[in-house]
Amino acid sequence: MRGSSRSDEAAPRAPLAGKRVAVTRPADQAASLSAELEARGAYVISCPTIRLAEPESWAPLDRALARLEEYDWVVFTSANGVRFTLRRMAELGSDVAVLRTRSVGAVGPGTAAALAERGIPVTFVARSEGSIPLAESLAPVRGRSIAMIRSDRADPVAAGVLERRGARNVDDVVAYRTVPASPGEAALLELRDGVDGLTFTSPSTVRGFLDGGPEWRRWAESSIVATLGPTTTAAAREEGLVVHEASEKTMVALVDALEHGLARRAAEERDAHGRAR
Repeated sequence: MRGSSRSDEAAPRAPLAGKRVAVTRPADQAASLSAELEARGAYVISCPTIRLAEPESWAPLDRALARLEEYDWVVFTSANGVRFTLRRMAELGSDVAVLRTRSVGAVGPGTAAALAERGIPVTFVARSEGSIPLAESLAPVRGRSIAMIRSDRADPVAAGVLERRGARNVDDVVAYRTVPASPGEAALLELRDGVDGLTFTSPSTVRGFLDGGPEWRRWAESSIVATLGPTTTAAAREEGLVVHEASEKTMVALVDALEHGLARRAAEERDAHGRAR
């Protein structure tokens, strides 16, 4: 019987084979990124530097949910804002169908996708990342009542932007908090064994990693850093890091950026070695 492959043909090498890559996303949100990295041969170091938590008080969100039918617009600044809001609605026994009767705004395709997954039509998607670009471009707003649902880290100035544009009423509602998380001793030992790449998916993950101290900064400065989205890229560059930004806000694009950065470094090292000979 003829074999399925020729014996003289080597199996293709996974593009990230032998590379050690740290994932800094919250542990409960890292599965898709870790799976993509492992599919390309990387060894994944689980290193969550933040976690998502309930707001200090549910009262503001509960009040907004109780009067959803009074809003002309309900806008979400992140996919996590969608998840926490819908989870709270389920806990309160609120019917998600009310959202389908409102004009719904979203920051970016990831937030829009989180809404679409629950069958909630999205009326407006801001092209630029961040709550302020959404507030500047949302239309129409004059005379409208708006609920802006965000994290505690989103810029609260966005509500003022909507008011200056003529919104009749803006309720600025925090649906969840982003808090620091210790990656743990196991992650520290893995990083000390060496790290080739770092992935950052939000400004908070950048700050959380660098807040670890001088050793953590050295790892960031010596690794290939891949970032998801312009605000994450800006946060990393403000810290003096050289970054490779994903071409779009997907885990596949993030790993593509990391792979490109690692390949570029390898080529530069080969060139330098050749010149030194």
